Amino acid sequence: MDYLKDLNELALGSRLKRLSDTIMREVTILYQKSGIDFEPSLMPVFNYLSNNKEAGITQIATSLSISQPAVSQFISTLTKKGYVKLSIDKIDTRKRNLQLTNKGRSLLIQLKPIWEVIAAEVKVMVIESEPNLLDALNKFETNFIKMNFNERVLNKINPEGSEVVKIAEYRDKYKDAIRRLNYEWLEKYFTVEPIDVRSLSNPQKEIIDKGGYVCFAVMGEEVAGTASLLKVKNNVYELGKMAVTEKYQGKKIGQKLMEHCIEKARGLKSKKVILYSNSKLAAAINLYFKNGFRVIPMEESVPYKRSNIKMELLLN
Repeated sequence: MDYLKDLNELALGSRLKRLSDTIMREVTILYQKSGIDFEPSLMPVFNYLSNNKEAGITQIATSLSISQPAVSQFISTLTKKGYVKLSIDKIDTRKRNLQLTNKGRSLLIQLKPIWEVIAAEVKVMVIESEPNLLDALNKFETNFIKMNFNERVLNKINPEGSEVVKIAEYRDKYKDAIRRLNYEWLEKYFTVEPIDVRSLSNPQKEIIDKGGYVCFAVMGEEVAGTASLLKVKNNVYELGKMAVTEKYQGKKIGQKLMEHCIEKARGLKSKKVILYSNSKLAAAINLYFKNGFRVIPMEESVPYKRSNIKMELLLN
């Protein structure tokens, strides 16, 4: 009798964790028998560095969609083992890059043939499963992230007590709200720049009349968040002026605003949406990544002094 199996959907997380632990244990034994000092949990980060000459922690975390503290922990282990080293960026001396050492590259030579056999054997098991396990997992993972799971459950448990978030387009009565919400986070993490003052003081003239779009997340009579699409050029919009007041953070309002703006951009026939952010805003970076944005190179002339990351979302 397998009690976890009997629990069906309720124990899905526990079963995935159990399966993950089993796979990690088997691969650990495989490495040990092959005389290799390596841990399976280090593979994604190590593999990423093997395919990129150098990379920063933020870049790795964004690409793998895991937290920066987790990446830092993996890097710490790899560094202690002598497989990875830290170097100062030649262009921006404030930036620290990570790369494989000679010892790490030697380890890679040993690991590659093992990884090829592991991938081939797992592929056989995946093909034999019906439906295809990886296809099903990819679909489930995407849906789970976007479905606002805890909110859906809470709404079913207490539907009358749930808070309804409505997305409203710009009106004059919201003029002060867009400035207040954005000043709140800008003054907390950075400083308000002249470009912010100009657009937030007159969003109708500086954003909407120039072909952009402004929306708000409203709960009852209170404005909880806002986001904008600033027209860069034909078929390209910048997602910006996005903010959720602290009182309502953790309620997936940012996700709702993000989804609404992406759909609006599609309606405006946009080919892509870009945004500028900063690596210290980990939660925001993860939100962008989960919605399909990818990091791209920054241009020399950046509109915001606070920005050190540029991302884009290609729209079909």
